[in-house]
Amino acid sequence: MLIFLLILNLVLSFFLVRYICKTNNKLEYYLGDQLSEINLKSYLKRSEQFKKSENDLLARLVLKNVFIHQPAKRSVFTEYIGYLLKEIASSSKQEQQRSYLAEAFEALFTFAEYAELNDFDLIENYQKKLEGIRGELGREGQEEVRAGNQKLLKRLQELVEKLETVDDEEEIREILEEATRLEEKLQFEFFTADNNQHYKDLQKSFERLAVSKGESLNQDNYQQYNQEVVTRINNIFTEISNDEKDYKKGKKDIIELIKDDLATINTDYLSSEALTYFNYVYNYIFSLISDEKKFELTKVMTTTQKDLVG
Repeated sequence: MLIFLLILNLVLSFFLVRYICKTNNKLEYYLGDQLSEINLKSYLKRSEQFKKSENDLLARLVLKNVFIHQPAKRSVFTEYIGYLLKEIASSSKQEQQRSYLAEAFEALFTFAEYAELNDFDLIENYQKKLEGIRGELGREGQEEVRAGNQKLLKRLQELVEKLETVDDEEEIREILEEATRLEEKLQFEFFTADNNQHYKDLQKSFERLAVSKGESLNQDNYQQYNQEVVTRINNIFTEISNDEKDYKKGKKDIIELIKDDLATINTDYLSSEALTYFNYVYNYIFSLISDEKKFELTKVMTTTQKDLVG
């Protein structure tokens, strides 16, 4: 099932990890080969091995994994959807047949996005096959399912509009989590063309808003961090200034003073003004202490774990 967001680990560490990575967690299984250079024959061979051992789940996942990484490859698509059609034909449970059918429709929609001109006849043929199977599985309850899909899409649209107006981190998280739960309830095999287009528009809207809101929240976090850092630096500077002679002569331990505050500051997050102040105070401290302490100070500053923001 296609999830709303495809962006991984950008500026959204606080909420996009679940939202963006959900599809990968469902579909990407480590199968022993490097996927950057997929060898279709070796994957098909592995799929056949799983079939012979009657492990249909892994057989299907191998093919699905290949298709995820090569959704535009005609031979990969036909092998994958062909297997799904065989599973539909061989299964005696309608619930299982519907599950395979939903997966097949999803594969068809995905392949259609990457289609070349000479692929459209193939797409049309498979669409007719899948629609025929859907008809054969019976129309009982289909209108109810379609109405349910429509209701879910309407609620997702409301969440998009709500997301436009909120800036609170917790509210954003709650909206995206609800959107994820609703998306899981959609039954793609009963999607109309309009449903499919609406769903894709919603995906793009959630992606755009998630990035925008994430950047804004991170900017707020950075500003707050800079304010806290300036206060920490100033406290250290005041302490050393008041007892400069004691720190200079080693009567007071400069390392003990800076190890939990100055040494943990992550300069990657600092504004130019805060960084200038940091450098000024650090250079002041460095010029004040002995050569032995300079070595200790440098070691502590370079090895201490830095703050993380976000």
